[in-house]
Amino acid sequence: SPENLSTNFAGKEIVISFNEFIVLKELDKQLIISPIIKPAPTITVKGKSLIIELKKELLPNTTYTLNFGNAITDLHEANAVEDFRYVFSTGDYVDTLHIDGTVSFANDLKTEKGILVMLYNTDILNDSLPYLRMPDFFTRTDATGNYSIRNISNGPYKIFALKDADPDSKFNSSHEQVGFINYTL
Repeated sequence: SPENLSTNFAGKEIVISFNEFIVLKELDKQLIISPIIKPAPTITVKGKSLIIELKKELLPNTTYTLNFGNAITDLHEANAVEDFRYVFSTGDYVDTLHIDGTVSFANDLKTEKGILVMLYNTDILNDSLPYLRMPDFFTRTDATGNYSIRNISNGPYKIFALKDADPDSKFNSSHEQVGFINYTL
């Protein structure tokens, strides 16, 4: 409550009910909220329900995606609800644009799981965006280097890939690798 893909959301709490008792596993590693919500919501389990408490008002006319990955499992058999996504909008419609692709390293064309793929909504070509601010939308690559960002609004966007050495989603260390496409999407 409200239902997945709901519009005109203005509440402070979301309750997602399942038909079995659930537990959360590695939520901090699995959950991707896009666009980022600061401060992060509090997420708890109560029996067969997942409770998401929002700490501040959300942006107007914005579609939010909570991708739980495989973090939600049933209590008794530990079967994951694979790639579970909950999507809602604070506006009149849910954004439906998406981008899919593959990230590979330029020197050997190998792929890697967990590379951040970040979209920055901008009208200015600015290669320093990953230094300066958090992305508007992001995801991580799977084991084959593929990524998919769904429910994004109309751009233009600048896209970056980042092998993040610290969990801050910014390119700010000599131990991190970054790549980008030199045009807007």
